[in-house]
Amino acid sequence: MEERLIAPWKQSKYLVGTSLMFLGPASYAYVNNMPFITTVLSVTSIVSANYWRHAKYSIRRDCDLIVAKFSMAIIFYNGAIYVKEINSIAVRIVIGGLITYSYYKSHLLYKRGIDKWLTYHMSFHLLITYEQFILITTIKDSDEKGMNSPRDSRLVIIFIMIYFMSFAIYFKYHSLS
Repeated sequence: MEERLIAPWKQSKYLVGTSLMFLGPASYAYVNNMPFITTVLSVTSIVSANYWRHAKYSIRRDCDLIVAKFSMAIIFYNGAIYVKEINSIAVRIVIGGLITYSYYKSHLLYKRGIDKWLTYHMSFHLLITYEQFILITTIKDSDEKGMNSPRDSRLVIIFIMIYFMSFAIYFKYHSLS
């Protein structure tokens, strides 16, 4: 069975570049002695760039989707642990909304065959990169190193679980292909 091309190189080369931008926050995490986050972001960047270098429906796409979701879960978890100030939470909610919107819009436009999907997906990558820098800075500046109250941590974990369950339910009925 022949694998179907998702995006030609003239489009996907930009997504290779924005995927490699995740190495910026990975380097920042490295110099701040955060080896787990460094590893997660580096692997995410390499897997994503590898997929976009020749974007087809293939195992590389499946790997990209799995690694991206794992990475997002790690970033959300760390955000739940380290982000405590209401101003930081508000900023992250706004950025999270923009990330969600840009991903949704890129998917919608791609399905309709409108080339502007590329701009939204590049924005999605850029917003994630920005969010990663904010989170790493927050972790670095944290005095308590993640000591949210147990109630707040449980609530955030419940919200994260609902978030991922909604994706699972959505993709049970809607395919990205």
